[in-house]
Amino acid sequence: MWGRLDEALMLHKKKEAICDELGNRDGLQRSYGNQAVILRRCGRLDEALELYKKQEAICDELGNRDGLQKSYGNQALLLQARGRLDEALALLQIKERICNELGNRDSLAYCYLSLADLARERGDRDEALMRAKAALAIFTELKMPRETEAVKKLLQRISTLAPSSS
Repeated sequence: MWGRLDEALMLHKKKEAICDELGNRDGLQRSYGNQAVILRRCGRLDEALELYKKQEAICDELGNRDGLQKSYGNQALLLQARGRLDEALALLQIKERICNELGNRDSLAYCYLSLADLARERGDRDEALMRAKAALAIFTELKMPRETEAVKKLLQRISTLAPSSS
């Protein structure tokens, strides 16, 4: 939070080593996720994606569905940033399914927000509007004002798109 990313990364590397030594797989997957966030902020997207994939593998091994959906969402953001839109869409669809199965409303809303932005980038105005409105409804219901404002801004960007052709 203080912007001392190199120091934070070093501490997470130490945590990784300790978790690995102790066989603490859950702590290890959390460390990978936190390291990936730092790497993403540093613009090291490929390294971040690699760590999210390691996190995914451990979450899958442990049956940690919530951690799995978070990893898929983060991977999708990186893939979208790399222009790999079809791969991002596939991961977000899995995330959506898992969130629905878990009844995880806030993560579902984040998923809808990501799906809306992805549809906007793909030029699919109707899909983008539908997903953004779904995200807005959940964020409003859950009283998440920062996220509600983010969706409203996305809706403004979507409104500039030409209507989707049938």
